[in-house]
Amino acid sequence: MKRRTLLKLGALQLASGATLYPVAGWSAYPTEAFQATETSAVLTSLLGSDQQEESGHLQIDVPGISEDPRYVPIRISSTLENIESVTVIAEGNNIPLSAHFRLYEPQDFLASRIKIEQTGDVLVVVKAGGKLHSNRKTVRASTSGCAG
Repeated sequence: MKRRTLLKLGALQLASGATLYPVAGWSAYPTEAFQATETSAVLTSLLGSDQQEESGHLQIDVPGISEDPRYVPIRISSTLENIESVTVIAEGNNIPLSAHFRLYEPQDFLASRIKIEQTGDVLVVVKAGGKLHSNRKTVRASTSGCAG
């Protein structure tokens, strides 16, 4: 392959990649929510309200004692209909907002990993049908690297 052809292909690839980059989506980044230090401020910033109701339709699978607080697996499932978003808050963290997911189609479950700085509740808030539903589980942060 000639050098000129290779350079043209590289420039074309760069130009096409630059147009696909979601620059417009940066304006929707929830900076205020990630900077909030209280749960109510996080929920108000992201969801417009901090009034949620405990729901038995929301299941959280997270270990009671984290082996490695930097990578705590979490699995969330729900029987609620019309779920719009899922928010995960680690209340023991200095910055409590761990994750916020907007769902554009129905999902059976959601799985991720979060960081736990210290022992506290993991609060999951699901917005479904215009209402906020929540459930929480306490997770103990192991500082020694051992769960025992």
